[in-house]
Amino acid sequence: MIDTLPETYRLAVILSDLEGLKNKEIAAILDISLDVVKVRLHRGRAQLKKELLQYCHFYWDERNELTCDPKGPLKK
Repeated sequence: MIDTLPETYRLAVILSDLEGLKNKEIAAILDISLDVVKVRLHRGRAQLKKELLQYCHFYWDERNELTCDPKGPLKK
């Protein structure tokens, strides 16, 4: 699902949420302002959440881990 995000949002989300970088580090890597990083993260996460909620039924499993059961096929 992350791959479906526009590149500007995808890069910010990957660097922050998957790579664990701080916003200041992301701003330096992407050569953008800290405010732009915050906007891209907010918009990217919101779009990702919308997509995930459309295609997944979330629940907590027996190990107390958040799990997704697909509602249908993912669009490419």
